[in-house]
Amino acid sequence: MSDFSLGELLDSRRGEDLDLWAQTINPQFVRVLRTIGFDRTWARAEGAYLYDTGGTRYLDLLGGFGMYGVGRNNPRIRAALVEALELETPGMVALGTTLLPGLLAEQLIELAGGRIGRCLFTSSGTGAVEAALKLGRAATGRTRVLSAEHGFHGLTLGSLSANGNEEFTARYRELMLAPGVPHRPYGEVLRELGVVDIEAFIDAEHEVWRPAHAVLGSASALLESLRGRGIKTGLVANSWPEPVRLLRADVAAFGLEPLLDVMVFSEEVGVAKPEPEIFRRALEELGVEPFATMFVGDRLDTDVQGAANLGMTTVQALWFSADDTTGSIEPDFLAFTPMDVLNAVRRVALSG
Repeated sequence: MSDFSLGELLDSRRGEDLDLWAQTINPQFVRVLRTIGFDRTWARAEGAYLYDTGGTRYLDLLGGFGMYGVGRNNPRIRAALVEALELETPGMVALGTTLLPGLLAEQLIELAGGRIGRCLFTSSGTGAVEAALKLGRAATGRTRVLSAEHGFHGLTLGSLSANGNEEFTARYRELMLAPGVPHRPYGEVLRELGVVDIEAFIDAEHEVWRPAHAVLGSASALLESLRGRGIKTGLVANSWPEPVRLLRADVAAFGLEPLLDVMVFSEEVGVAKPEPEIFRRALEELGVEPFATMFVGDRLDTDVQGAANLGMTTVQALWFSADDTTGSIEPDFLAFTPMDVLNAVRRVALSG
């Protein structure tokens, strides 16, 4: 029997977590963690909580992107895993079957209430999407794939090609699904799917997703602070699939309308970011020149590049997501919190 001890190995390298990750896995991720103050060394986890080496407890609101729906180190799951190991079950048999997968499939089919008749097990979310793409194309003979803008489906090649975010898909879409994943008006897609009352459907869909829509708690404070300094504020947004009427209603419902001098949406202009026309429309309505304007956005290709092309100072907002699109796109400032936007404004004012 081997004298290997996982506990001894971890104890012997304790405290090297971040440095080793940067050296062997992803240095950029570690740089981001250290910049935003998330460079903790985690000691253990229980349920919905993480504990660092100092004993401080943190509520884990991310939950491994859904991996820990039953909590970390759930005692019932741990007991089942220990029991399975002690039973010495055969696990995966390449040329044969075992009982446990069938039992799980039986329960899943029952929970689905008759809507499915078979199960295909995969090891990840993106693997499930890949399987769905493959099975769908094989069963129908069709090559086109319906994908919603901003929909995230995974990072393997097939599912990535059907992703709804250009910063992910631009380099891969044509490799797998061209010309099967075109951008089309949402109403046109719904009509093709047999939806009769397009407006009513979009309204109902928007209402279903309303609980997921939120504005950063400090957004109003940021806008108020900017306006208190005599700075004009505006919103430039790509509007798809929701129509402008719903987006304007959302802005009003969130209490942001009085804090914005202008709102410009792609549906009204006829082009979307990063096209210069949509930025020019906002500049004209604000009555300002590009060199006297700072644009804050989270996407490098549409927000930062589009604004920079017109000569605006650019700030990449990283409190939503860390867009790491490769290329020559570089913002003038990085903002990990709204306060960083105010700091950027001060620095520009001082340099001017």
